[in-house]
Amino acid sequence: MLGLGLFIGSTGYAYWWIMLQFSNTITRRTKEIYLNKILVQETAWFDSFNYNEMSARLTKEMMAINKAIGEKTGVINVAIGMTLCGLVIAFVNGWSLALAMVAIGPAIGVCAACFGAMTTGKFKAGLKAYG
Repeated sequence: MLGLGLFIGSTGYAYWWIMLQFSNTITRRTKEIYLNKILVQETAWFDSFNYNEMSARLTKEMMAINKAIGEKTGVINVAIGMTLCGLVIAFVNGWSLALAMVAIGPAIGVCAACFGAMTTGKFKAGLKAYG
């Protein structure tokens, strides 16, 4: 059991590190392309923008890209992997209950979508009512 825990911990760390390096690489390349596109503008274009605002905006956008690629993509991949592993384990240990849960899954998904739509509608109505 200790070996399994060490394996899961080490693979989780390796996965985190790989996603971090991937997101940093993509962010660096995007920043270089973005900066090159800014530098080829005519000089009159720079007069219409504040240089402090441009650097702050560039940093803010690159941080958003980094977070979206590294953190969010990793969470989605882990969730998909956990779901698939859970289904495999469930079908191996108790196939009849797992089959019943898989059959009920689409109904649960439809109910969740309806709940989300109702919640969004009520939220928009509340915003509209209170301005």
